[in-house]
Parts: sequence; C-alpha cells; structure tokens
Amino acid sequence: MWKPLFQRIPPRVIQQYRRRAASEPPRELRRHPAPLRHVLLAALCWQRLTEVTDDLVELLISVAHHIGTRAESKVEAELLRQLRRVQGKTALLFKLAKAARAQPEGAVREVIYPVVPETVLDDLIREMEAEGNYDREVRLVTRNSYGHHYRRAISLLLGVLTFRCNNDRHQPIMRALDLLTKYRDRRTLTFPLTEDVPLGGVVKDDWQALVLDDAEKRKINRVTYEMCVLTTLRDKIRCKEVWIEGARQGNRKVGRVG
Repeated sequence: MWKPLFQRIPPRVIQQYRRRAASEPPRELRRHPAPLRHVLLAALCWQRLTEVTDDLVELLISVAHHIGTRAESKVEAELLRQLRRVQGKTALLFKLAKAARAQPEGAVREVIYPVVPETVLDDLIREMEAEGNYDREVRLVTRNSYGHHYRRAISLLLGVLTFRCNNDRHQPIMRALDLLTKYRDRRTLTFPLTEDVPLGGVVKDDWQALVLDDAEKRKINRVTYEMCVLTTLRDKIRCKEVWIEGARQGNRKVGRVG
C-alpha cells in the first residue's frame, strides 16, 4: 500500500506529485522510470481516495441533517394546514385574568365568553395541544423518512467508511456502529433480548420512548435505534470526537487508534 510511502511527506509535496500525474497523458507516464511512475500514480490514487472519503463523510452528515430539517418542515406545514393560529395570546390571557379577577364568583359563560369568545378558546386549546405533540410528531416523521427513503443509502455509507475514536468516553457510539454492522443483512425489526445494545451516549432522552418498542421496555426498535445512531454519529464527527480513516487530516484526531 502507498500509505507508508507518504507518511512523512508534507501534503504540498504529495499535491505536486498528484498534479503532475493528473496533467500528463498515459503515454508520458509510461515513459518515466518505474520508481517515479509508481510514486506519481500512488500520489494520484492516494489523494483521490482521500477526496472520495471526504465527499462520503460530507454526504453522511448532510443526509443526517436533511432528514431532521425535512421532518420539521413537513410537521410545521401540516400543523399550519390544520390549525388557525390564534393571534395575541398574551393579550387574551390578560383579558381572561382581568375578567376573572373582576368577577371571581361569576359563571364562565357570563364572565369569560364576553371577553374571549368560545370559538377563540377552542382554537387556542387545539393549537396548544398540537404544539405539545410537535416534538413527538417530528421524531415520528424523522424515523419514518429514514426507514422508507434513506436507510439503504446510509447502510451503504456506513459499510464503506471506517470510523475511529481515541476517547473511551465515546466508545458507546463505536459499539453501536459495530452492532449495526453485525445486523446489517438481517431483517429483524428488533434486536434480540440477549444482545447488549448501548443506549447511554447513543440515544437521547427524548428518543427513548420510540426506541423502546414494548411496554416492558426490553425490545429495541432497530429502525429508530439506527436513526439515533446516525444523529449521534453526525454530532460526534462534527465535534471531532469520531474521525474517519482515510479522510483529510482536518477531519481526524491524531493519536492512538481506538
């Protein structure tokens, strides 16, 4: 392999080799002595491999981000379609409080409805109930979108990228990636009860209810868990807590491979 060949060579020198190899036609490359020809081609292949790896990493991060933002937009559009937004909720609350304070013994129909109509209160109740379910709806749409449209592509990306981590504190996400690799070709909807599925450091608190697939909270839903792994992996790559083998140095943590 050409990796040891370039281990101590400055990147700018490798870049020069690569540019020379890319600019020369094949017949000119063949005329070079074998050692020079091999170095030029190795530099070209090495940098192209790094560039392709970088592109795959960026694709992984952008897909993970796109799934979440698309789910938010879809849920918001549906809420706006179903609801009529109540304007001036703070002013309505002030009117309600003032009317109730002025006539504490009065009936609701006689005291409240003249100030804030019943239909407005109904709209306000529906809006607040919908907003309370907003986060859960976003998570459901995110999971469904991943399972129906992105799961196969993400599986392929995870299969060709090699992830590394130098910190023991972040090993749960590494074990989760190993688990996804282990079950990649299996069609089970949940992980076996005997499987050690890392949750801490992988699944965020607001996703726990969707990940735990039964009332006893023992079965782990695979699709939801994979979505959580993808989200956590994206965050750790962006924070340089996990790096990808073969990516450019800016995406990596230098040190012992974990």
